[in-house]
Amino acid sequence: MARIDDVFVTGQTESIEIPFNKVEIPAKALDFTVPTVSGTIIVTAARLLYIGYKNNYPFIIDKKGFNPAGVINARYC
Repeated sequence: MARIDDVFVTGQTESIEIPFNKVEIPAKALDFTVPTVSGTIIVTAARLLYIGYKNNYPFIIDKKGFNPAGVINARYC
């Protein structure tokens, strides 16, 4: 069991729009500045949001199958 004395949660968001067509989009590097000190655990996660339109207004499709998320990387510094 691990004991966490000080917890500092921070976040940064990047967004990439992928249109629903057959046009390939170029690769994009996402650069995040993460200030750390010795003994830090960094977890990188991502999720996809599917946007639908109803009466010309966008909305997030809020169904479990359409909202995947996952941890991409975790490391101890």
